[in-house]
Amino acid sequence: MTGYEGITFNDHERAVNACVNLALDLGLPLWIGEFGVGSSAYKARKWVEDVLYLFDRYALGYAWWSYWRDDRGMGLLYRDGKEKGELIQVLDRPYPRRNSMRQIHIYFEMEKGTFHVRYHAGRDKDLVTHIYIPRRHFTGFPDQYEIWVSDGSLYYEL
Repeated sequence: MTGYEGITFNDHERAVNACVNLALDLGLPLWIGEFGVGSSAYKARKWVEDVLYLFDRYALGYAWWSYWRDDRGMGLLYRDGKEKGELIQVLDRPYPRRNSMRQIHIYFEMEKGTFHVRYHAGRDKDLVTHIYIPRRHFTGFPDQYEIWVSDGSLYYEL
């Protein structure tokens, strides 16, 4: 609930690194089952941006704590049902919903409207990825955006 009071980006990075290293040592996948910050916490939006940056850097899956209604807590809706836009805007972002390859890098630059994802394709020929594209960030998709695929072909559905 405190956001960036008493914690820094480096603290987040050390914690994520420790989890990633433990998962690597054990030979297990890592998924962040719950994370969040109170919407009224100090620098809450920056906190979420930084945590998601780290999760993307290590290609980790994650789930926000809750979608409930409250005015100052971790819920993503106010009591009247309106979205907490300052957090939803950061959380509603492009991501691979599923794929047949090992994901090695993800990066979303909200200000620039760019999304990068890199996979290790291996030797398979029929590789597929399904990427969620949020309309709140990409209102003119696909017409107003460049989509680039190296060494493959592109097919999309709206």
